[in-house]
Amino acid sequence: MSEFVYESSAWHNRATIAREAGVELGELGQSLETTVAQNYFGRGCEEGAALFAKLQASLRSARTELTSLSEAAHLLAANASMARSQLYEVDRNSAVQLEPPHDR
Repeated sequence: MSEFVYESSAWHNRATIAREAGVELGELGQSLETTVAQNYFGRGCEEGAALFAKLQASLRSARTELTSLSEAAHLLAANASMARSQLYEVDRNSAVQLEPPHDR
C-alpha cells in the first residue's frame, strides 16, 4: 500500500505542477498583448515601420504558441488527475479481489 500512496502523490504532484505551468504560460501569453503596443522606432521611418511589423508578427506568434502550450499543460493536468483516480480504483478493486474470504 505504501508504494501506491507514493505513486498517488506523484500523480497528484504532476497534475498540480502542470496546472500551475498552464496558468503561468497563459499569463505570459496575455502579458505579450501589451508589449510594444506602439511603434517606438520612429514615425515615418521606413526601417522602423518594417521592424515594428516584424516585431508585432513575432509577438503574435509567441502569444499563439504560449496559448497552445498553456492548453496542453491544462490537458496534461486533467489527464494526470484522471490517471491518479483510475489507478486508485484499479488498486482498490484489486485489493478487494485479493482479500481472503471471511469465515462466517
